[in-house]
Amino acid sequence: MKTGTRRNRIIRIVLFTVTALVLLFALLSCSSSNDDNSPTTPSSPSSSSSHIHTEVILEAREATCTEAGLTQGKKCSVCGEILLEQKETPYGHTEEIIEAVSPTCTSVGNTEGKKCSVCQEVLVQPIALPAEHKIQIIPSVAPTCTESGSSMGKKCSVCKEILLEPVEISPRHSIELIPEREATCTEYGSTEGEKCTVCGTVTIEPQPIPPSHKFENGVCTACGESEGSQGLLMELSEDKEYYIVAGIGSCEDTVIKIPESYDGVAVKRIKTGAFTNLQIEELIIPKSIERIGQGAFAECKSLKKVTLGRGVKTFKRGAFHGCTAIEDFYIESLSDWCRSNLEPEESSPMYYAKNIYANGELIKDLVIPRDIYQVNAFTFYRGNYAFDSIYIPCNITTVGNTSFSRAYSTLHDIIAKCELSSIPVSWSSGSGIRTFEWSCNNITTNELYDYVIVDGCAYLTNYKGNEEAVAVPSVIDGYSVLSIGMAFSGKNIVSISIPNGVRVDTGNSFAGCTRLAAIAVEEDNPLYTAIDGSLYSKDKTELIRFATSETSISFVIPSFVKVIGMGAFTSASAGSVVIPETVEELGDRCFCKTNVECVYFISTTPPKVGSNTFGYSWRIMIVPSEAYETYRDVDDFWWETGFSASTYTP
Repeated sequence: MKTGTRRNRIIRIVLFTVTALVLLFALLSCSSSNDDNSPTTPSSPSSSSSHIHTEVILEAREATCTEAGLTQGKKCSVCGEILLEQKETPYGHTEEIIEAVSPTCTSVGNTEGKKCSVCQEVLVQPIALPAEHKIQIIPSVAPTCTESGSSMGKKCSVCKEILLEPVEISPRHSIELIPEREATCTEYGSTEGEKCTVCGTVTIEPQPIPPSHKFENGVCTACGESEGSQGLLMELSEDKEYYIVAGIGSCEDTVIKIPESYDGVAVKRIKTGAFTNLQIEELIIPKSIERIGQGAFAECKSLKKVTLGRGVKTFKRGAFHGCTAIEDFYIESLSDWCRSNLEPEESSPMYYAKNIYANGELIKDLVIPRDIYQVNAFTFYRGNYAFDSIYIPCNITTVGNTSFSRAYSTLHDIIAKCELSSIPVSWSSGSGIRTFEWSCNNITTNELYDYVIVDGCAYLTNYKGNEEAVAVPSVIDGYSVLSIGMAFSGKNIVSISIPNGVRVDTGNSFAGCTRLAAIAVEEDNPLYTAIDGSLYSKDKTELIRFATSETSISFVIPSFVKVIGMGAFTSASAGSVVIPETVEELGDRCFCKTNVECVYFISTTPPKVGSNTFGYSWRIMIVPSEAYETYRDVDDFWWETGFSASTYTP
């Protein structure tokens, strides 16, 4: 009992002693662990130094963009006393520069800005700078008389983009009026025109006004001349529509002036042999005259001067035969003269005349006009006198037999220039052209075509390819194509496509194209319509070119056709062609050198006939038997051999 009690007592003493030692150690640790920077207070029984602190680290906290931070601190984990106070550190953004970006021509830029590199908050917002070109002025260019100019434009000096396109300004002249000049009784006048004061170019050509009298009661009020030669023998036509000059009658004038009218009715013809072998010195034929009969002025050996009105269309055989004294021949219009229908054996004054005048001007250098497509037979057939030079433009698709024979001279050098690279098939082998020096200095050429530049556009003159199916270009070497001209004459083509804006001057454009079976144009072509391969005018009233078919095929011309155009059937093939009553006119050479086997006329009234309509092909005509004589009396069906045709009974 005593032993156990003693053991317990010893244990209690040991535990107390250990506890006391632990407490003493703790107190000593607290008093000695004060911060070196903190002042030490002397120990006293009542102070905190009366025990030893157990330090605990208070972690530092970094400041954020929006919250303050703290420095590291210390405290006693036993008593909680702050041994090292934590200090607040300031908060705020960390600035980062947003670089300024210069705008370009196509992308947006901005000014300099700022942002926080930590939280990315934008502190100074950059200002957007819009994309913008740097403008450079394209100066305007004033047009000249011959070269285009342009209006002011704008472009970017950096990327070179055109911002304001300069507008082309066409060449322009500084225009002044050429005043109208009134014609007198004997001298030409002229209409008002325009010309450039800088380069002198005449932009609107004054048109000649022929001399004319002002007649009242048959006498000119200005010069007193009578309206026409008095006493001439007149005959009224069978239909009583016009008068025919039948002879000299009681007139004793040596200057014969054919009147335009008689008893208020137009005078349109001069009868066969009307003035044969008379002592006439001068002849004035007015524009009302349309036909001069065979031998009308033959053997008038005193005749020196002939003035011809522009109305004369037909000169019958030998109308001026033997008029060897003619010196001066005056015509009003060179274009009209080229269209005249002249028969052989000196039918016109051109053969004998030394001097040829057109619109009052002496012609030394003959320039064929651009407003026509053909030069008819014998037009410039001359006997003893020649032109100094001849110029034939590319628009001429037909040149008739002996039209230029003797128009040149071996006594001096003559230059015959032509805007074609070769003689077209449709030009008569007897035209006289082959004796000329062939000059083609203004021909432009590429791989497929020869062409001439006319007023800034290309006029095709020769196709050099070998394709049977041809598509005509609308533009060649940068030039708009104006016309196919005679480019395909005599070529071995089977089909051809013609674009909008390109002209087919006449059916003779395809002369010698014996295999041409199809001509195509677009539906919206403003000039032409194609039906079953044949080419018509836009309104379909003119058949321009018939497409070759099998010779066994009969072709009935549609009822909407009123005109069969120039050269429409030249070189074409068909078994037969039927011409309905609706056709009013047959164009020049429309069946000349055709391969059509026969042509039937339905109407008993012959249509109007052009020049050389059935040249070399007249035997193919078949007319109603009851109208044979009516057809035979129509001029120009076949003037060289005489009319001959088969008949049928409708």
